Amino acid sequence: MKRIDPEIPEGREFFRRLQVQIFDHCVASTDQFLERDSQVALQVDHLGTVLSLMDRLSSCYWGCHQGDHLKEYLIGRACTSTSAGWILVQHGHYDASLGIARDIGEIANLLMLFSADVGAFERWRSSDDRARMRDFKPSEVRRTLEQLRVPTLVGRDIYKVLSERATHVTPSTRPELHSNVDHPLAGGSFQEDGVRMCIAHIGFAVGMTALSATRLLRPAEFRAAAIVAAASDLIDSVRSVDSSGATYQ
Repeated sequence: MKRIDPEIPEGREFFRRLQVQIFDHCVASTDQFLERDSQVALQVDHLGTVLSLMDRLSSCYWGCHQGDHLKEYLIGRACTSTSAGWILVQHGHYDASLGIARDIGEIANLLMLFSADVGAFERWRSSDDRARMRDFKPSEVRRTLEQLRVPTLVGRDIYKVLSERATHVTPSTRPELHSNVDHPLAGGSFQEDGVRMCIAHIGFAVGMTALSATRLLRPAEFRAAAIVAAASDLIDSVRSVDSSGATYQ
């Protein structure tokens, strides 16, 4: 088919051109930013350490508990989402990365519920799709945690910010607007505030997921202590540093 604009690439060449002319530059700009900003660099270091430990925990690297591995799969899902979220940050897709942070937060809350209510995991595993959607949807998990007087790891305020900013489309939606410019930007445009916000939200959700995962899978004491220490370092490093109007307590 004849191109309507011969100077603009299409097909696979469009993706190759994006990578070379836009994304590679954004990745380099992100790396340079981390060299300049020691606080965010430390957060990313903590995030990488926690992700490494969670990956080992979810993949039975330290020994297999047998069984159906559903808990490990949930933790593994959080790991792959975290990796994808970081790649999106590097490529300037901050909205999509924040959407992933919301997904990780849902896993964190679900794992906390399984830790707090010994029967919740079995009900979740044995429910049909309709019952699972009713009883274990994110809002219901948060409500149940509140009823149990268990701290909600990713509460409704944070969840609302992530939903409105990165997931639900509204008349006020402005794509990739995470800086002081007066117009939206396309993915691939490096923005310091975008990096800061994404790392704060992803870091908090991942740290909380790691704490719950440790309670559920109960690795050897010295390994559990290492995961808890790394997760605590990550959580502490991102507290109250996001620019979204929501803070982590």
